[in-house]
Amino acid sequence: MRISLIIGLICYLAASISAQTKDSLLFQTFKGYKVYQNLETGLLHIAQNGIVKRKNLNYVGRLNGHGADYLQILDSKNNAYILNDNFQKVDAPTFYGLCGTVPHYELKIIERGDYFVIMEDETFYDNENKIPAIDSILKEGITDIYFPNKTKVVHYTSNDFYDNHTPIFFKTILIEKNGKTGIVKADKTVDFYDEVVSQGNLLKVKNKKGWGYYTITKSTKYKNLEPFNYTLAQFELKNGETGYIDTKGNEYYKR
Repeated sequence: MRISLIIGLICYLAASISAQTKDSLLFQTFKGYKVYQNLETGLLHIAQNGIVKRKNLNYVGRLNGHGADYLQILDSKNNAYILNDNFQKVDAPTFYGLCGTVPHYELKIIERGDYFVIMEDETFYDNENKIPAIDSILKEGITDIYFPNKTKVVHYTSNDFYDNHTPIFFKTILIEKNGKTGIVKADKTVDFYDEVVSQGNLLKVKNKKGWGYYTITKSTKYKNLEPFNYTLAQFELKNGETGYIDTKGNEYYKR
């Protein structure tokens, strides 16, 4: 009898260890909720103090901002919802304000000879009001140049980058050339598209294939792309299929 109990205990421990090795911890919230991914199935589950709270999830995004901690969920059928830090479903997160005593910036595009010059002015702490030129672009062939807000001036603060769930592109330079709209990259090369739309501090781009989100989606194959709701955006393909993309461009099709 004792031998049987010992064998049973060994088998139980071996199974527990095997199960743990199949799960990878992705992140932990302030309240101690741990999000794991099963390395075999790819499915996620959420546990606290060893107790599973949600399982068989396709996606869990963390909305930790301004003193709060929320989770954005896609369940096994890719239904979306949000949990607060007490693990209750809510319609939207409630974030608290940020300190306003942070650097404030003004970016401006000016013309200087054969170049467009980008000037940066820190307007909160810079008592000497130094305004350096941080970049320049040769005018040749360019019919217009602007920031994603469609003007040659943009204002932002350090808080605008705090805990954003998607990239922010309001500092990006766009140009009009040969009937196309180009996005100027850091290495001065340009990606051209038929249309570029600034949407929620993101750049939605279009070519003959369809729409995409710049640096997020893996292609421009989408018939429709909705604005991001925190870490997820709804999409529709030309064949009628629908679903969500996350901030890394991963797709989750509705079932």
